[in-house]
Formats: sequence, C-alpha cells, structure tokens
Amino acid sequence: PLIMYINYTQKQRYAKLHLPIVAVNILCFAISVILHFTGTIDFNQFLPIMYAVFFTEIAATVVSVILDIKSGDIKDYSLVICGFIGFAVCAVIQVIEYLNKSSIFNSLCICIGALFILVMAGIDTIKKYIDRRKEIDQNLEKAEKLTYQAMITLVHAIEAKDEYTKGHSTRVAEYSTLLARKAGLSEEEQESVFYMATLHDIGKIGIADNIINKPGKLTDEEYAVIKTHPEIGYDILKNMNEIKNIECGARWHHERFDGEGYPDGLSGEEIPLFARIIAVADTYDAMTSNRSYREVLPQNKVRAEIERVSGTQLDPIIAHYMIELIDEDKDYQLRQITKQTKNV
Repeated sequence: PLIMYINYTQKQRYAKLHLPIVAVNILCFAISVILHFTGTIDFNQFLPIMYAVFFTEIAATVVSVILDIKSGDIKDYSLVICGFIGFAVCAVIQVIEYLNKSSIFNSLCICIGALFILVMAGIDTIKKYIDRRKEIDQNLEKAEKLTYQAMITLVHAIEAKDEYTKGHSTRVAEYSTLLARKAGLSEEEQESVFYMATLHDIGKIGIADNIINKPGKLTDEEYAVIKTHPEIGYDILKNMNEIKNIECGARWHHERFDGEGYPDGLSGEEIPLFARIIAVADTYDAMTSNRSYREVLPQNKVRAEIERVSGTQLDPIIAHYMIELIDEDKDYQLRQITKQTKNV
C-alpha cells in the first residue's frame, strides 16, 4: 500500500520503477506465508529477503524523488515525502534492531513509521482540499463575474433599442434587491432577485424597433405584440442553468395580484415571490423615470399610486415595503436623475 500510495502521489510518473517492485513484494510475501504455514521455514527466516525488497523500493523512491526535485514536481507532494523520510528512518532502525537480534521492538519501528507517513499524508490531503476549495471559490467568482458581464451586455442590447428604457433594468434590479432585503430574504436570495430583475425585460429584444420606439399610443395589435415579451424572455432564459429559476422574473413580472395580468393570468401567491418583488420595482421605476409620453412623476404621486394598486395590481405586502422605502427616501434619490428631471 505504501508503494502504491507513493506511485499515486507521483501521478504514476515512475510506475515502471515502482510497480515491478510491488509485484516482487507481493510474491515474496505470498511465498513466505506459504512456507511458514507449511512448516518449511519460519517467517522470520524469510525477513532478510523481505527487507532487501523493501530497501530496494526505498532506493527506487529516493531516485524518483531526486528526479522530481530536478523537475520541480516535488512541491506537489512535499509533505508526503517528509512522511516517507520519517518512515525510511524508522525502517533503518527496524533493520538495525533485527540485525542485533532484538525481538523486543520487532516491527514496532515500522508501525511508528507507517503511522507517521499516514499522518503526513492526511495533512497533505487536508492542505490539498483547502487549496482546491480556494481554487473552486476563485473559479466561481470568475464565473459569476463573467455571467454578470454577459447579463449586462444583454441588458445594453435591449436598452439600445429604446432610449427611454436606458438604465431601467439596472434600477429595477437595485430596487428589487432593496425590497428583498426589506422582506427579510437571505443574501443569496437577494442576489438571485438582483439577477432575475436585471434580465426581466430580456424578451424585448425580440420586439420590433418601430413598436418599442413608437412615441404615441400603441394600437391593440401593437400592444398584443409588446405583451409577448415575457414569454420571449422566458424562452431565452429557461436553459440558463448558472442561476436557478432566472427565467421566472422574465415570465411573470407582468402578472397582477388580482389575476388580471399576463401571460398566464396567475394571481396571489401563485405568482413566484421574486416575480412579485420585481413587479413592484418595475412599477415604481416606470413612474420615477422618463418615458416617451411623460417625465418623472413627483414622489407623492408615486407613493399614492403604489398605495392605490396595492392588493390589485401589486402584492400588498411587497407594496408596503416599497412605501417604506419611499418614506425613507427623503431626498427622492430612488429615481432616474437626468438633466431634464434633476429639479423634479
């Protein structure tokens, strides 16, 4: 087992050196057992041969370690080699005891050496596990950054279609996170809401520019086309596995608490919580940002409208959290601030 472990830690670079010795070791052990139990010779009489094979392996391991020191591969298993050196020292002491015909410590030093290398191997495994966890965490962080950058790129692609929605998705994401915090959701849930809200309007990328940018009132046919963007967004995001259920915000942010929304006519708690949060944030930003048909509304009117649609269009609990945020926002900072609206 020791030889096989050394071979494993060296990533089998020296298998041609180690494995033949393993085979000889097993063969010698099998022969010694057979001879001992058949009464041909005592097991102790076979020990010189066993020790010879054993020290051949120590020599082979030393050679392989020297080669790894030259190549720089020793750093991958330095702790194991420390354990092996301790084991080798114990083995030498064991042989000296044997040559001195001392039977009091027979095999004790070998056991101590084996325990030492086992402890060092355990420490090495823990160290590698910690290093691996750090590497995984770093890779996850990089993946999250790449995912977020990809999301922002998609958002910019949507907002490039309509100058009046520029910054809308980012603001809705920020407001949704604040509402999720008010609702007592965990940091992980707040992060999920943020990502869902960032891409809640991704479906608009599939809507024709002449409809998105129409300055006047939409016809019934054009409005019907606009209403397809939640399903388009859902189809785009449903296979995005990096963020669980990210498609929910896109599909259901236009559902109403009274069941009169679209696309599925869900009501009350049938609507996923995150989608209800995004719906409130989306409604708030619609009133506190410039649109093709009007500019930012005064804060008191926004508050009154949120109160009015609470329980019908919006989840009353989430709407209440939004009103709390409005009341806390004394200087009306939660809104789109532009040159045209900075004095509103």
